[in-house]
This record gives sequence, structure tokens and C-alpha cells, in this order.
Amino acid sequence: MAHHGSTSPPRRVLAVDDDPVSTLIIENELPDQFLVDTAHSGEEALERIERVMPDIILLDVI
Repeated sequence: MAHHGSTSPPRRVLAVDDDPVSTLIIENELPDQFLVDTAHSGEEALERIERVMPDIILLDVI
């Protein structure tokens, strides 16, 4: 949870799901202190992992 005046960088989340609606829901529901990247296939997810180094990966959540 972010504290007022905190200088820590936002946490990066990678949401992976073959359903674009599911990743859109995740993007819209996470608080602003999270930067959300999305991928819609395993191959795309691996590329994003190397590029953005997410703090957490959410797979097929919905």
C-alpha cells in the first residue's frame, strides 16, 4: 500500500489472458499505484517479461 509522500516506484503487473476483456478488467480495477502491462498469449507474455520485468504476473484470473 502506498503512503503519502512515498518515493517508491509504482509496482509493475503483467496480466496474461487470452481474453482481452479479462485483461481490460484487471487494468481498470487495479489502483493507480500499479503499472499494468498485458499479454494475450504465452509467447507475448515471455516477451513482456523480458522487456518490463514485472513485479507480479497474473495468469487467467477471470
